Amino acid sequence: MARTYAVATILGMERLTEAGRQIVAFVIDAGGQIHGYQTKNQLDSTEDQFYVPGHTRRLFEIKGIKFGVVICHEGWRYPETVRWAAVRGSSWYSELSTQAGGPEEGEVRMAMIRYMVVIERGETSWGAHVPDLPGCVAVGETREEVRRLIREAIEFHIDGLREEGLPVPAPTSEGEFVEVL
Repeated sequence: MARTYAVATILGMERLTEAGRQIVAFVIDAGGQIHGYQTKNQLDSTEDQFYVPGHTRRLFEIKGIKFGVVICHEGWRYPETVRWAAVRGSSWYSELSTQAGGPEEGEVRMAMIRYMVVIERGETSWGAHVPDLPGCVAVGETREEVRRLIREAIEFHIDGLREEGLPVPAPTSEGEFVEVL
């Protein structure tokens, strides 16, 4: 089906192993080639009697875009699964779910990676830069304008890196306020 409609697909299913049945998501490119699968590693207690957990995480890459896959509650109950992909160069993740109360059955969610932005007030304008994306800067007349412009600059910067076939740096910077006397 992926090849017929020329669309990359993430297909949820079960996989039988020597240890037992696993919940998995296969990644298939638009040409119909299987790139591998991601196991569900953190099972909900209601799944324990039916499935065994997987033990590995994978990154996938299709057309120069690196991404991770999380299944059902792994993305929001265990945020380290998303962080694992981000620090290894993933620019987004896909969440595959069939749980009631989560996404609609079979819906795939994409979540953007968050970069820390430093915003500074100057004498006549506001400026912003992204420590994890050297050269990614913006200037605006107001704080609101510079926030909008730096978001656009990040998207433009990442698109440029991808077009050049360069890796997109993972967000690793953190900010903190320190009080001094």
